[in-house]
Amino acid sequence: MNQGLLTQKALESIRALDENKNQKLWTLSSIRLQTALMLCLSMACNGLMRGSMSLAIVCMVARKLPSFEEIPQNSTSLLVEGKEDSFNREFQVDWSSEEQGHVHTAFYIGAFIAILATDWIIRKMDPRTILSFALLLNVIGAFLTPFTVIFLKIHFYVAALRFMMGFGSGLIAPCGLFIISKWFPITEKSTAVAIFTTGNQLGVALSMVLTAKLCQLSWGGGWPNAFVLYGFLTLFFVILWQLRGSSRPRSSKYITATELEYITGRRGIKCRAKSVVLDTPWRNILLSKCVFAICVNAFAQSFVLTEALKMDVDTNGIWCSVPFFIQMVTKMLFGLSADATKKRGVPATSVTKAFNVVATFASGSCIMVAPILANVSPTLSMLSICLAMGLFGAFVPGYNTAIVCVAPQFTATISSYQQLYSQVGSFLAPFLIGILTTRPISSICWSH
Repeated sequence: MNQGLLTQKALESIRALDENKNQKLWTLSSIRLQTALMLCLSMACNGLMRGSMSLAIVCMVARKLPSFEEIPQNSTSLLVEGKEDSFNREFQVDWSSEEQGHVHTAFYIGAFIAILATDWIIRKMDPRTILSFALLLNVIGAFLTPFTVIFLKIHFYVAALRFMMGFGSGLIAPCGLFIISKWFPITEKSTAVAIFTTGNQLGVALSMVLTAKLCQLSWGGGWPNAFVLYGFLTLFFVILWQLRGSSRPRSSKYITATELEYITGRRGIKCRAKSVVLDTPWRNILLSKCVFAICVNAFAQSFVLTEALKMDVDTNGIWCSVPFFIQMVTKMLFGLSADATKKRGVPATSVTKAFNVVATFASGSCIMVAPILANVSPTLSMLSICLAMGLFGAFVPGYNTAIVCVAPQFTATISSYQQLYSQVGSFLAPFLIGILTTRPISSICWSH
């Protein structure tokens, strides 16, 4: 009798192991995949909100029309253009370049403040709730921006809204990475991070295309349509996220026991113990060589991204979106390759270092070759930059994966800390490159 019970338990154990092996990520029934895709959409909504102002402000600010004496006598095009501008004057403002700069800068200041507060906020609130709150701040800002511009016409109020939206934006990446650290085993983390961060490229690229088209509409003043549309899309996602999203596998209402066991790796008791909130070991984090290496890579990537995206790309609008689409593909390819390598028994640390080497040295070589090729062919130069942008995708299984692996309990803290370095790189690059090239530049790519 006892022997029969033992045999039955052994068969159940073998069956459970087989079921765990069959818990594939790329199936519609996988709650892990659904979670990763929802996190990707959250980043895409963030990219739409962040990138909308860069193009909309061009239509938002009124152009200075020539006087009657300056118009050629036989020309009617300027007269028609002036008539159209007069008709849309109620949707436009007369802001100086400095005032426009304040509006753009306010967003990044808000994001910087959020980074400093993320660790404390996550300790007080559930990351799932924080993500919804962050996106709702952007929804409110998007809906209020057209009314503020049209009726108040004061840049300070719009800058305040952008500050609020930036604060919400700064919370999204740490929350997303924290959720990934809880939802995915080590052999799937690179793929999950790739799916999540791809949303940034998707959102910014769509924002470039859609905002330009919406600004050309005569209905509703053109540019306000972009803010209203992006606001409704983000609001719809927040509702979906509240219904289906979860910070941890154990708190999900939709996950099966088999998938939960696959994620936790038969360590249920240990995982419950890890859910206890611990004091942040700031000294260990700040002095950690591994964390410092993550921060240095974040700084370097943000610095080079700012440079690569602004080297004469304004001469051809198509080049502005091409690097983003290239990165969407390469991120997934590198992430899938890294996780497949881990499943073959290669240590995760070795895989992370190898892909980081590809991202740094290979992409750096392409960036250095680009100015040389510019003397031969501008097209070859831009292709070299696009190749470098594609190779940046190797940072996903590189230092980006290290963020969610080095200390899962403090993923949000480490993510926020490395974003400080990333912000410094984004802020510093335009000034230094402007000095070297004697051309003022600005970056539209903040998060990657």
